[in-house]
Amino acid sequence: MTWWSRLVEFGSRKALQPGSCLPYYTELERNRLGKIRRDFSDLENSPKINRLRTEYESELLSLPRRPAEDEPLLTSLIVPPSGFFTVTLPDSTPCPLTFSTPLRAGEYARIRAGSVQLQYLPSSPKKFVQLLGNLKSYGNIQSFALDVCPHCMTFPRLNTNSMLAPADVLQIWAIHKSGELARESLYFASAKEAAGRGNLQEAKETTLEAIQHVTTDSARLHLLLGKIALSLREKNVFGEAEAFLEFLHAKQSLREPAERPGNRAGREVAAGGGINRAGRQRIRD
Repeated sequence: MTWWSRLVEFGSRKALQPGSCLPYYTELERNRLGKIRRDFSDLENSPKINRLRTEYESELLSLPRRPAEDEPLLTSLIVPPSGFFTVTLPDSTPCPLTFSTPLRAGEYARIRAGSVQLQYLPSSPKKFVQLLGNLKSYGNIQSFALDVCPHCMTFPRLNTNSMLAPADVLQIWAIHKSGELARESLYFASAKEAAGRGNLQEAKETTLEAIQHVTTDSARLHLLLGKIALSLREKNVFGEAEAFLEFLHAKQSLREPAERPGNRAGREVAAGGGINRAGRQRIRD
């Protein structure tokens, strides 16, 4: 069973709770955030991002990686028995949330849901279009948000309309996911370079920043962080990195190389596998 299907199965039968089955890094908890953060604008504004984004988007929308319109792709959070978990926009309208992986959905729920009992609702592009149509007919739903960062609450507001089709959902997903992969690639390279020249603290901060604000799904980021923690003799971080790798079914010796060859998109998660046809991190038993 893949970690993705395992997490969906868990979420479908048990309400999400803060501190449930999901791993997390203690240093990234909201009440432990440092007052001073390193400036990563050089990575976020790098001209390499647009080039990488274009390459990844093309690959994600090309066969065999292009997701099928009737296969699970997105994960929403619901309040049983049938209510959608939403955020309220500045104009007071509700905005439903959806996520590109259950792990992202679970991370948001763990940090932001508080005592609200939530469950996962996986959906294919076709199903998601139907869900949005139903929400619009029952309430004042004009937009949705994809992969809201629970740490900084920044997200694009994606408008819905009656002409939204499954192919449009795929395009939105690919644009978003390609940007994530491009940013992860730059953060990973920067952290690896810092570690290579012996600046382990900078490497650690860069890796944690990527995990917190770019993606929690990249196995190679957790692998690199575990190796850095091993060198720094930080047992807690090392154990938490191991927990992530085990959860992603990507656990391997933290003494092995942090990266191995793979295809272009696969390199972004080289420590734990690749992205499957739906673009989700998939690691088989």
